[in-house]
Amino acid sequence: MVWNEGALPFEPRLEYTDGLRALAAETGAHLVIGYAVETENGYRNEAIILTPEGQFQGPFGKVHPVSWSGETSVTHGPCSAYDTSVGRLGMIICYDLDFTDTARKVARHGAQLIAVPSFDWPAIAGKTL
Repeated sequence: MVWNEGALPFEPRLEYTDGLRALAAETGAHLVIGYAVETENGYRNEAIILTPEGQFQGPFGKVHPVSWSGETSVTHGPCSAYDTSVGRLGMIICYDLDFTDTARKVARHGAQLIAVPSFDWPAIAGKTL
């Protein structure tokens, strides 16, 4: 299950961890959780994998923030892939998908699947409210 970019305003390894682990275990799903934590230097716009067994893998920090809109991401990468029961899983976040370098780096690390938490506004996504 891929949650949207910035779905949580906190670090899932530090807050509500038991509840998130229970959700992953109950559903038997790998959760790819997007979260954004504000720091004095900008946001840590990140995603992390939570396995059904309760293990965290990652995180990945957004490499290409939408800087023209004022977005920040103080962490970048790593462009890793992780062994899971559904194959080698990697992550990139939203606007990273518009740049081939990020997906290529994740693929070079063996990713067979790349999860992309995203939070596009309707005009960008081509949808209307």
